[in-house]
Amino acid sequence: MREVSGFPRARLDAGYAAGYAAHVVTAVSDTVARDMQADGARHVTAVPNGVALAEFAHPRPSDVDHLGLPNVPFAVYIGTIGHRLDLELLREVADKTAVPLVLVGQAVDADYTSRAAQGPWLWTGPVGPELIPAILARAATALLPFEPGLPVQAQDHMKLFQYLASGAPTVATPMNGLPDDVLVGETASEFAARIDEAARRPRRTTTHPLLKGRDWADVSERLLSLYTQRADA
Repeated sequence: MREVSGFPRARLDAGYAAGYAAHVVTAVSDTVARDMQADGARHVTAVPNGVALAEFAHPRPSDVDHLGLPNVPFAVYIGTIGHRLDLELLREVADKTAVPLVLVGQAVDADYTSRAAQGPWLWTGPVGPELIPAILARAATALLPFEPGLPVQAQDHMKLFQYLASGAPTVATPMNGLPDDVLVGETASEFAARIDEAARRPRRTTTHPLLKGRDWADVSERLLSLYTQRADA
């Protein structure tokens, strides 16, 4: 459970130990909540991640002109460049699709920095969160290419909600919790074919059903309610 790219294990252990002693502990999913309880946490409540829907409803694509993004339809991954990201899969995929690949995010160490910088894709490096809606507005499709065998739950990750909020068709490797309209590819050939298919799909122009009640305003209200109820008890 205590696996977070770029964070020392001892630091994580100390943080978890301190958090588990709290009167109210929240987790981003039922799966994470169960793992935390098995690890010793008490009073854990699952409160799913949210997304700032208004920011994705009115993006400003020109805000990312300086990033040098492709002028043709491209596929983008936004997130940490670390052990969960299947860079070898993407390297093979790049040879099997004409859709350019773009990686956006912080590399966790020197090795991943080197691998990201030398791959057959554009790597922008880290960007501010305020630019994510604009990047996704420019992209033809968004990617969730995780390493096989990891205990990954799609809805544990804010990036899935950001992708869906943007309306960009999404392609993912197999994982639990994906909505039905996400295209799934396991091998490099399958993943590349799904990218090609997604790049031809129209963007969603209405709010995705999975995002109902997931705006950060709704999520923050629920969190505040949990904390104040405990304080008043």
